[in-house]
Amino acid sequence: MAATDVLTLDEARDALQRASGDTTRDDVLVSTYVPAVTAVVEDIAGPVVRRSVTVTADGGRSSVLLPTAAHSVTSVVENGTTLTADSDYVVSLPAGVVYRGSSTGRTTFADGVGAVVVTYVAGLCDTTEDVPANIKLAARLILAATFQRDQQGGRPEFGTTGDGATVTTPSGHAIPRDAYSYLEPSSGAMPGFA
Repeated sequence: MAATDVLTLDEARDALQRASGDTTRDDVLVSTYVPAVTAVVEDIAGPVVRRSVTVTADGGRSSVLLPTAAHSVTSVVENGTTLTADSDYVVSLPAGVVYRGSSTGRTTFADGVGAVVVTYVAGLCDTTEDVPANIKLAARLILAATFQRDQQGGRPEFGTTGDGATVTTPSGHAIPRDAYSYLEPSSGAMPGFA
């Protein structure tokens, strides 16, 4: 399992109500389902478990907007030269923006396609074990619903129409309405995101 997954293998087994010691689906849980559920959760909540992210941006502007909220900025490189924090660039973590210049004045990043490379740490928690209960519960609901849907061949459960019970994430994933409601409080927990 990846260190950035939102569920442990035991939590995934429990979400699927597997009998103690039933490891028959562990390979597919580890390689497919848990990473896929993590991606769907992060589509709503942003990065959950901290990891390093690198963004390449064009120069010629005074700032770079980070695509996900930053916990901290590790480095800013402009055309191959590593810049110095506070004198060459400043960061607004709440806004998720890296500005060229200092706190007393702004300048512009050097012109060029891909001239600025920002490496930063994104994520709400240090480890999978630190993931908040609301996110864990949402991930468990998404995992159970996805697994059940796959076992039924993608059809709605017998006796249901398949509508109203799900909502769509920003990237178009259908997830249980309850899971989405558990994730909503965390979508605003990441600085710079509402």
